[in-house]
Formats: sequence, structure tokens, C-alpha cells
Amino acid sequence: MPSYIPDDVERREHAAWDEVWSGELYEGAIAFITSLSGQTEIAIELGDITSDSRVLDVGCGPGLLSESLAKHAASVDGIDFSETMFEHARRRRSGATIRVENAEALPFEKEEFDVAVCCYTSHHFARPEMVYTELKRVLKAGGRVVVLHPIQAENAAFGAIFQTLGDVFPPEKMETFPELGGSLFEVETPEPYIELLSNCGFIDVVCEKRLKHCSLPNDDALVNATVQIGKVEEQSNELRDAIVRATAASSAQYKQADGSYLFPDNILVAKGVKPGR
Repeated sequence: MPSYIPDDVERREHAAWDEVWSGELYEGAIAFITSLSGQTEIAIELGDITSDSRVLDVGCGPGLLSESLAKHAASVDGIDFSETMFEHARRRRSGATIRVENAEALPFEKEEFDVAVCCYTSHHFARPEMVYTELKRVLKAGGRVVVLHPIQAENAAFGAIFQTLGDVFPPEKMETFPELGGSLFEVETPEPYIELLSNCGFIDVVCEKRLKHCSLPNDDALVNATVQIGKVEEQSNELRDAIVRATAASSAQYKQADGSYLFPDNILVAKGVKPGR
């Protein structure tokens, strides 16, 4: 695994999410993979979320998962470090409380939450140990932390999008996309999360690899994601046509008989419990 300097990770992540990946871009181009393809059900299952649960959604982005979880929990607080994400969430979301906060120093009292969820965000943390130690502080005794971590090399939906980008755009264009990820970015096996959560004081820690499909009725979302990420102008019909063709090629193996797509995305799911009950 490469060596990561926390301050550099933090600087890159802030720049990327505030200056490049706006809330609107994220929701339109990425959220169908990261928030809307079974994440709610997995979080409820692992976190044992009920109508009495107070939930903290860490790295909530534009608040899609927060809003979804709010339909099942007593309350949901979503936090994100990006002002851009917050503004988008503030305009678009309801049902959850969204705020700009640093996960390394949460503004909550001890033992406020029953469940903390880190969905597709843990690999962006500059200092994961600080975040998970802080989450343990704000969880009640017996509270659960839940992690959903995308395995980068085994995420077929993202792979199709970025293969399309690589097929359509020249290398110099690809180099302009921001570098993302901290020390957990390339984690592919359960052991690092078991060690991390255990070292941060959680008990009954489990982590497993799980197949989580991303299902789409057609390839419109993939084309739209490539168009938005690549910042293709409306009038660029030739480039749009190239994207449509490249998308069809990159996702052909996942196309079903009825024209829909089923992407086999592998993720890690982890859970730890705060001791004391």
C-alpha cells in the first residue's frame, strides 16, 4: 500500500470535493452507485437500525443516504466537510439534519448516537484512527459503527464509467481529474478494517467481502455520468456520440436480455460495537 501523508490527503480531498465534485455533479453522476444501490438496506441490517435509533451519517455528501435512513430511524444527522455538498443538501434534502463538520472533532456530546454509518467515505479519511475513535466517543454503550467500503478494483459500475472516460478522452485530460483517497483507498480484504476498529476500541468487530449489485434499467445513467464528469458541453454532439458508443462497449458484458444492466460491485462491510452494555 502506498504511503499517505495525512495533511496532503486532507488538502487534496477538500480541494476535490469543494472545487471539482459539486453536490449536483455527485448526485447526478455518482450517487446511483454510492448511495442508491442497496446501501440503505445494508446499513439498516448491520446497524440494527430501528424507528428508535438515532443515526449519524459520516461523510453524507448531498444527503441521499441520510434522507433514506431518516425514513427508518428516529433521527439522522448527516455531516460532511464540504461546503459545496452542504449547500446542495440544504436545498434538496429533507428528513435529516445536514451540517458541515470535521469527523475528527465532532460537535456532539458523549453517547448521543445509537449507530454511526460510514458509507463509501472511510477511504477518504486523512486520519481514520482519529475518526473512528471520535465515533466511538459519540456512540452510546452498545452502539454500532457500520462501514461500507467499495473495493476499487472490483467495482464494475465505476469501472465501466472510467473505462469510457479513458476510451474517449486523451491521457492529458484524464490527468486533470483530481487524485482522491487516503490510506484505506486500496484496501481489498477485511483484515485492515478489523484491525482498525479493534484498535479504536470497538468489540465484536466483523468484516466481510460482499457482492452488492448495482442495477440500472438502461445505460443512460452511465452516459450521463461520463458526460458530467468529463464536463462535455451540450453542443458537443460528436463527443457525446463517442461517449454513447464507448459506454455500450465498456458495459456490454453486464447487459441483460431485457436491456437493463446488472453490475457486480464487490464491497467490504464492517461492524463494530462500543463496549459497556
